[in-house]
Order: sequence, then C-alpha cells, then structure tokens
Amino acid sequence: MRGTFQRWLFLFLAVSFAALFLLTFYIQTREAYSDAEHLIQLRLEDVQKQIRISENAARTILNVYNASVASDVRTVAYFLERCPAYATNSFLLEELRENTGYDEIHVINEHGIIENSAVNPVLGSPEKFLGFNMRLHAQSEPFLEGLKKKDFVLVQPPLPRGIDHKLFLYSGASRKDAPGLVQLGASVDFLEDSLENSRLAQLSPSLRVGTNGEILICKGEKIIGAARTDYEGRTLTSIGLRQDLISAFLQGDGAFDETIEGISFYGLYMQTTGLTLIGVMPKYEITQKRNGMVLLLIATCLFMILVVFVAVSKLVQKIVIDGIDRINVSLGKITAGNLEEKVEERGSQEFDDLSNGINTMVDALKGAIAAEKTRLNSELDFARAVQASALPQLHSDSRYEIFASMEPAKEVGGDFYDFFQLDSSRLAFLIADVSGKGIPAAMFMMKAKAQLKSSLLANKGRTLDQIIAEVNDSVCEGNDACMFVTVFAGVLNMDTGLVVYVNAGHNAPVLRKCDGGASWLPVDNGFVIGGMDGVSYERQTVLLKKGDGLLLYTDGVTEAMNKTHALYGDDRLISLMDGPIMRSAPADCVLNEIKDDVKNYVDGAPQSDDITMLFLRYLG
Repeated sequence: MRGTFQRWLFLFLAVSFAALFLLTFYIQTREAYSDAEHLIQLRLEDVQKQIRISENAARTILNVYNASVASDVRTVAYFLERCPAYATNSFLLEELRENTGYDEIHVINEHGIIENSAVNPVLGSPEKFLGFNMRLHAQSEPFLEGLKKKDFVLVQPPLPRGIDHKLFLYSGASRKDAPGLVQLGASVDFLEDSLENSRLAQLSPSLRVGTNGEILICKGEKIIGAARTDYEGRTLTSIGLRQDLISAFLQGDGAFDETIEGISFYGLYMQTTGLTLIGVMPKYEITQKRNGMVLLLIATCLFMILVVFVAVSKLVQKIVIDGIDRINVSLGKITAGNLEEKVEERGSQEFDDLSNGINTMVDALKGAIAAEKTRLNSELDFARAVQASALPQLHSDSRYEIFASMEPAKEVGGDFYDFFQLDSSRLAFLIADVSGKGIPAAMFMMKAKAQLKSSLLANKGRTLDQIIAEVNDSVCEGNDACMFVTVFAGVLNMDTGLVVYVNAGHNAPVLRKCDGGASWLPVDNGFVIGGMDGVSYERQTVLLKKGDGLLLYTDGVTEAMNKTHALYGDDRLISLMDGPIMRSAPADCVLNEIKDDVKNYVDGAPQSDDITMLFLRYLG
C-alpha cells in the first residue's frame, strides 16, 4: 500500500511539475524574444537617423573640400606665372606636386594638349599623360573652356578619367603665364575613407544593443562599422554567416536566427541609403530573465518533492543502503587483493545469505589461486632447468680453459652465453643480453642463441662480421615484439692465440694480461642484433699471450645496485680484475671472486638484472 501510494504521488507531482514548467517556459520565451525584437528595432532606427545626420555632415565636408581645391588650383596657376620654369621643367613640376600634396599636376597648352606632367609614382608614370588631347574624352573636355576665359576655374566631381578610366577628382584653372590650363588631380580613395571614418566615428557609441548585442553596419558583404572593432573590415562570411542569409540581408528587412563564432544570436536587418544595418543579441542574454523564472520554478518543485520523499529516503538508507555500503567496503578490500577479508553483514536474512555466499566464493578463489601458483612455479622450475641445461659451464683443453655462469633476475633469464669448438684449432665463444626480462626474454634468447650457434658452425667460408650480419637479418624477420639483443662474439685460434671478435652493442670485455694488469678490450660499438636489418659490423683482432684472459659479462654486473641505488660500476670491476689473485686463478675462481664482490656490494638489495659472465684464459 505504502509503495503504491508513493508511486502515484510521485507520478502526480511529476506530471504537474512538467505541465507548469512547459507553460511557464513557453510564455517567458515569447515575452523575452518580443522585448529583444523591440529593443533591436529601436537601436536600428536610432543608428539609421544618425547615419542620415552623418551623411549631411559629409556633404558639407565635400563642399569645403571642393572650395579648398579651387583655391589650390588658382594658387598653382599664379605660382607658374611667377616661376614659369616650373611649367616646362618636369623635375621642378614634380617638386611642386610633392609640396602641394596632390597626386597629379598637368600643364596644358593653348591647343588642349598636355605638355608637362608630374604624377605620384605609386599611381603611374607621367609619360603616359604627355601629349594627351583633352578634346578626346568627355571627362576632360569641360576644362577646355579655360582656353577662352582668363579667370576660368572648374572643380569636377569624381569621374573616370579619360586616359585609363580610373576614378579621380580633377580641378583646373586658366594659366596666367601663357595660354592654356593647369590641372590638379587627386585620387578619391582617401576622401571616401575619411568621410566613411568620420561617419563611423560618430556612430560607434550607438552600436551596442543590450549588454552583449550590437549593430553591424555593412556595405555589401563588408562590415564597415561594429561595436567590436575586430569585426570592422571583415566580411559577413568570415564571421560564420550563411550565404543565403547574406543574400536576404541585401534585399530587404526581416528577422533571423544564426550562430556567429560559436554563439547563437537572434537579430533583425534593414536597408538604409546603400547600407545594410544588422542588429543582433545573444540568445543567452535574451533568455536570461526567462531562465531565472524557470530556475525558481524548478527550485520550488524540487523542494516539494524533497519534503515528500525525505522520510522514505532515510528509512531506505537505514535498512538497505548502509548494509550495502559496508558490503562494498569489504568487496573493495577483496578486489584489491586482501583475500583474508570477511563479509559480516547480518542485519537481515537476505544480508546473511549474501555475506555467506561472498565468503564461500572468496574461499574457493583462494584455493584456485594457490593451486595455480603451485602449477606455475612447477612450470617455471622446469623452464629454468631447461634453460640452464642449454648453457655449457666449464670446459678445458691443454690450450685454454673457459668457465661461464648465469644468475637470472627472475625465474628465467634473457642473458645467455655459449662456447664450442668449430674445428680442431678454433674455439667460438660469445655472450649476449636480450632486452627485457622473464619468459619473453628467455624465449627470444633461445631463438637468438640457436641462430648464432648454427651460423657459426655452418661458416661456409664467411668471416665473423658477415656471420653476425646474417644472424641480425634473420633475427629481424618476424620480430613483431621489436626485441633486440646485444652480443659479443669471438673465435680463438688455439694454436696462435689470435682472437677475431665482433661487438654488436655489448659491454667491452676486460683483457687480463698475465704479465701486467687489466684493461678494457678495444671494441667497435656496433648496432644491436634485431634492431634493424641490413646492418654491417666491424671485425677486430687481439693476440693473446700464454696466460692472458678475457672476461665477458653483461650489464647486470656493472649495474648491480645497493640499497642506496648506487651502481657497482666499471671502475670497481676493472680494479678487481687488476688484482694479483686474478693473474693465475682458474676460470671458475675468477667468476666466483666477481660474484662474491658484487654480493658484498649490493648488501642484500634485490637483484635488478640478470648477471652473466664468461672467462677465457689462453694456455698456449
């Protein structure tokens, strides 16, 4: 009964709230847009009136400008009367043009022919005007009256000039020094700009609508006035308006909705004296008052719903939710790995059953994990034994002795070494370090080891550097895991002591002389195997004397870290090998000395990398 009542009450409140919300939203939206349209219309009409006032002022400016031009052309005519050399000398006439500030000065003889000109270099060359007959074009013909009248002065409105049809404002006066005319010409671009700027300067304060709306004044598609100065000079297309909407702007009056630079606007547009006025307001500003009313309505309804449901919510919280939260806390600990956690929520029969079920499931999971761990450890022990059996350890001959060892950082390692006789007089030996650790590195190690050994045994007349290059190409094939291995490989001639070796990105071995100390064997830092195919390697040689030895090792030795994360280092290794005990110690003793020194250095810190070493002593 209680549940049925709550469902019907919630349904009634929800339907009432939805109806009231929709009605209020509709009414407030209509009023908001009506107010915005009225405000925009008033601002458009205000700007239209100001444009008309500005145009009257512009006409006055133009009349004043024409009077000034008439005065200037008379002055130039009187100047030529006093300084007639300026009329015939083009350089002097150009000087006069620059001083007056006009774009053109033309001196015309009694036949109406231009006999001297000075022209602004930006607009052209004076040569194209020389010899022009004023009678040949309707624009220039009215000035010929000045050939008959001594006090003739004429200022034309801007017209296409006869010589190239560019829009120019010309003025002319009869010459005082000789029969003919003097004419001044000015480009009208600057005049139009000044009139436009004057008009817009007066309008700028009136171009704001509301707080964030504005009026755009457009000439065609170009914005010539706006409250936002960054809009001026841009086109309507550049601010995101559609082309069909722009076409409508140029044809009449109307209203529109549009998104400009990511903001939704509502606006009106109208035509006035060759210009288009566009008034816009952001919709978020238009609907701001409506949104306030809607928020008030939502808050009121939510409060009513809250009062009705608060009691029920508390009851549900106490009986159900708190118990579920406590179970979730225990489940969080279990999923984090704490399988010893027990769920003990006993507030009801349902919670008793749930707690018992979870605890039973966790116990079963612990048993399964223990069984899987045992199986995995058994498999890893087997893998470790297989890997160890694949690596030789000690071998001796009357001509040499060799010993090697590997201690993986994990159950199986990525380092490896190998040594074997190629024939009765040659011994091959190598050491390598695979990128990474664990099972992936061990698998890659077995592949690389097998290819190196088979290639060295096959030989087929190839040199050691060629063999290493071929192994690199073979390892690169199908190397989707992008693993690589550093390798130092050498071949000892057991009769002569000559060692031919190739280094593929591995640590330099230590050369221990029987009659001296220890030093680093010179090596070329060749590229690692498996990193890139087509790589070539350098073959190097060293001659071992009787009793000389070579220590090959991986970076697990020199990069072993103690508890302060300090490295064992190259200096400590070379110092140890330089000691007198290493001069004649058996190969296995040499490696044991190094292992003990590394163990003492790390002082119980966990092993961070595989430690692999090989020592070869030539006995002659």
